[in-house]
Amino acid sequence: MTSILKEFSAKLRIKEKTPVDTCVEEILDKEEEPYEKAGLHAVEICDGNGCPMNMRDAHGLLLSRNVPPDVLARKVTFKARNDDVLLITYPKSGTHWLWEVVSMLTRGSTTLLSDTMTHIDYFPLEVIDILPSPRVLATHMPVTQVPRDFFTRRCKMILCVRNPWDVALSFFHFVRNLQTFEYSGEWDGFFDLFLQGNVPYSSWFEHSREWLDLLSSNTNILLVLFEDMHKDLKQELARIARFLDVPMTNDLAEAIQRETTFTNMAKNKFDYTIAYSKTGVSPIFRKGKVGDSKNWFTDSQASLVEMAYHRELGENRHKLNYVTRQRTSQ
Repeated sequence: MTSILKEFSAKLRIKEKTPVDTCVEEILDKEEEPYEKAGLHAVEICDGNGCPMNMRDAHGLLLSRNVPPDVLARKVTFKARNDDVLLITYPKSGTHWLWEVVSMLTRGSTTLLSDTMTHIDYFPLEVIDILPSPRVLATHMPVTQVPRDFFTRRCKMILCVRNPWDVALSFFHFVRNLQTFEYSGEWDGFFDLFLQGNVPYSSWFEHSREWLDLLSSNTNILLVLFEDMHKDLKQELARIARFLDVPMTNDLAEAIQRETTFTNMAKNKFDYTIAYSKTGVSPIFRKGKVGDSKNWFTDSQASLVEMAYHRELGENRHKLNYVTRQRTSQ
């Protein structure tokens, strides 16, 4: 609605403000009012080539424009349940795949769910509240913005991390394809935004460091690597099943592996984002590969990410060892 009104107003091409201009501005202001009250300010951040991307600035944390106005308040208002399982990922890190896998494990069934992933950053609370237990929920939020009730109740959490090279490339295609961001920049411009943390959910490096810091003191968080899931999904399924204390047979593991292939999920899962795609192609299911970034990164860009990885993650990088992995994949 907002983008349509902006386009309509722009097409008027009238130098002096008319009643129509005033009406359009009032409607836009009214739509933004709850966001402004919540401290979620609409911003445009330009890449190095001057191409803008639409986002919201939430006290320094950048978010998509389509988050609900109460997204920050959910840190306090969200009511967790003792048997909730919370999946934590930075965007473009296998969230949908992990959600499907964990949902199958907790249900003991390999039928692909017709519903879309239950994302607490976007779903209405009244919808989340009526879901049957155990709920498998997802978030991209940093440690400081995750609802406190998950920690109070000591809910099981699974942190899935994907290497920053592949995340950056996947994120680039994602924001270019979604109408929400109104971004049409090129790879080199987006790369600068990613490295600076000027993308939705801000810095991959900060997000990863903060969550990895918690691992040593919080035994209710399991670290899973996207690349390890690709390499040996059955082994990772066994780790997740032990962590969640749910039964898993070899037959179930093989069935989950078969049903959650990238091709099968891209073909059979309902994808609401297609309605907002510029191309009619899913922004979520693109390739799902490991190491595709080597086809896009220059040597200089790859080195800049490696330096940021060492600098920002410190000792936490040894939990991931992505520099070695990235060089191996190339």
